[in-house]
Amino acid sequence: MDNVPLNNLEASICKVLDNHRGKNEAIKKVDLVAEVNRIEYIEHHERDIRATVKHLMESHGVWIGSCSKGYYLITTYPELHEACSYYHSYAISLLHTESMLMKISSPGLLGQTKIKF
Repeated sequence: MDNVPLNNLEASICKVLDNHRGKNEAIKKVDLVAEVNRIEYIEHHERDIRATVKHLMESHGVWIGSCSKGYYLITTYPELHEACSYYHSYAISLLHTESMLMKISSPGLLGQTKIKF
C-alpha cells in the first residue's frame, strides 16, 4: 500500500462506501456511480468507478467487497474470506479460459505461468 493521498474520485467513492459497511448494506453499482457523480459534479462512467475501486483495493488497501447487490466495505473476516474466495474462483476461471483458447491443459498453463514469474 502506498502512502499517497487519495485523489478526489477515490475520496468520493470512499465517502459513499462509508455508508455501506457490510455485505447487507451493499450499494448498487448504478447508485454508487450516481452518488459519486453528485458529490463530484462530474459525470464519471461505471467503468471509471470500477477501475478506481480496483485501484483503491490494490494500491490503497481499502477492503471493498462486491456481490450481486453491489459494492460494500468489508467489515468482517467472513466477508473478507468470501471476497477473496470470489477473486480466486474468478482467476481460476480466467486461466481455464486462457488454456482453452491456447489449447493447453490447465496444469500445463499453470506450469508455464510459474516459469513466467
